[in-house]
Amino acid sequence: MNCQIWAMPLLLMACALPAVAEDTTVRSYQLPSRGTLELRVPVSWQDELQQSENGESAAIEFRPKTGEAFVADVTILYPPRPNTSSSIQKVIRANVEKEGHKWLKAAGPQPLNIKPISGTSGNGYYFSLSEASYKPGEYQHIAAGMVQVGDVVAAFQIFSNDDGATAVQSLLAALTTATQPRSGAGSDVPAPLAGDMQIGDATADESRLLSSEVRRMTEVMFGASDDVAFAITATYPRAIEFSGGEGALRRVIDAARASALQRNLKIESFTFPSPPRIVHAAQRSFAIVATRMIVDSDGARAESLSFTIGIREGDANAWTYIGGRAWTENLWREWFPDFPADYPFPAISTKKL
Repeated sequence: MNCQIWAMPLLLMACALPAVAEDTTVRSYQLPSRGTLELRVPVSWQDELQQSENGESAAIEFRPKTGEAFVADVTILYPPRPNTSSSIQKVIRANVEKEGHKWLKAAGPQPLNIKPISGTSGNGYYFSLSEASYKPGEYQHIAAGMVQVGDVVAAFQIFSNDDGATAVQSLLAALTTATQPRSGAGSDVPAPLAGDMQIGDATADESRLLSSEVRRMTEVMFGASDDVAFAITATYPRAIEFSGGEGALRRVIDAARASALQRNLKIESFTFPSPPRIVHAAQRSFAIVATRMIVDSDGARAESLSFTIGIREGDANAWTYIGGRAWTENLWREWFPDFPADYPFPAISTKKL
């Protein structure tokens, strides 16, 4: 069960809601002239990559290694350069709505709800429909949409026999956490090294504050707390802007809380394996807060190890946060060029118990 919660524009917490029923792995796909696309997908999925003859797109097909519960097609499109994120988003929204109305004719009378999706590399939209006249041997459900990932766009369709919730959430999680690592990404100025910076454990007061705030944000996302206003306030401002503003972020939080409730996800324990570490950089301070969470979903338990990054600008007193799973090289080189390039981050992993 792979929820997209932390990896969406929230960028704020230690980890995504862990994959209680499924372990994941990162797979790389070479894109001509556009570097490499990395997707974190369930281990049980098999894939096949095909490049177009003209080199202007690539397609990835995902299926389960056993059975035919679903099939997912992801087409990687290359928008013309130069382009802006806002202009790409307008095209994405229009295309998804057009595609939705096309499928709506086959699915029968039902609402077409175009839903926003966001991630560490960009934003997008999708819809889901169920065919009224289901026939044996055919897929009954479809979810389709488009997501901007770096400077490419991923158009996807996923067909399933059951309600498709698990497969759809896994695919959305893969796309919203996708990265495009490249040599020379970001600034041309070499990033500093950890050995040249002041790094140490947080003070007792800092540790209590950081731990408390990270825990509060986690509880909001699982529906254990209704303090959504705090979760928004505690999100790194640039991440809020990246997500489309506070309204868009609130909608993502509401969707995440509803998803946790639907799956009956509950935090069994939430601990901090080590004291928070503080990195004093040239322009700001960073707090690396390692976390260990045990989550239960109707008796299925999983352990999630991750971390949250706290950011404190200049002489500011308050910390704001970005999730460790969102902390990609592309992100920190663009947003935080003063962060050490060789910092040894805590482990990120999810395993079934």
